[in-house]
Amino acid sequence: MFPKSLDPLYVARTLTIGAAAAAFFGTLWVVNGINAAPAWMALPLFTLLALLTLGMVVACIRLFTTARFFTPSGDQQAMKQADRYINIATIVQVVANVIGSALLILWGHANLTLPETVVTIGLYMLALAPLLRIPHYYLVGGFLTVTPIASVLCIPATIMVAGEVLQSWTIISGIVCGLAFLSLGYMNIQTTIRIRRGQHWLTRQPQAFVVQRSYSGLLNG
Repeated sequence: MFPKSLDPLYVARTLTIGAAAAAFFGTLWVVNGINAAPAWMALPLFTLLALLTLGMVVACIRLFTTARFFTPSGDQQAMKQADRYINIATIVQVVANVIGSALLILWGHANLTLPETVVTIGLYMLALAPLLRIPHYYLVGGFLTVTPIASVLCIPATIMVAGEVLQSWTIISGIVCGLAFLSLGYMNIQTTIRIRRGQHWLTRQPQAFVVQRSYSGLLNG
């Protein structure tokens, strides 16, 4: 079903795009969660979020601007096959998310739209994990899939804390899952850097010379 091996630099490129997506959507989720949380939590959480997001944005920009030095040049057929699979998985995820959210709103369950979105992203991560062979995609994908479902099944939609009614599902899916998604972006960035330096296990495959050659070219100007 999947290519037997992918150029490590192709994987690094895909991870960089994933990191940028995680920075964007993870930030949106956390903001939604903070808005549903107690007011006294807002300032420290927004401060933490700003620092995390800014750091990831800067790292992603640096990775994108140096991408030309690390052009994938492995099995072109395998990369085209991987692109097709990723494109199909992305379309399925977007369509499922849009349709699912529309139906939930139509049926009067708008408070489930964020958990539903998180679950579709989690399943998307799990779909990409066997292709990219990156362990943290299994870990974070599983977490994003299970956590919203467990919260909806085990926790009331609203809870009372210090006389204030809180949207528990939004808080959990927003803050907890949002931070988990941001952590995936951070791990993507670190993995990309290691691949480019030839220090990741993927670069021990036969096509590792591609990484070493590209990195040497960057160092030599």
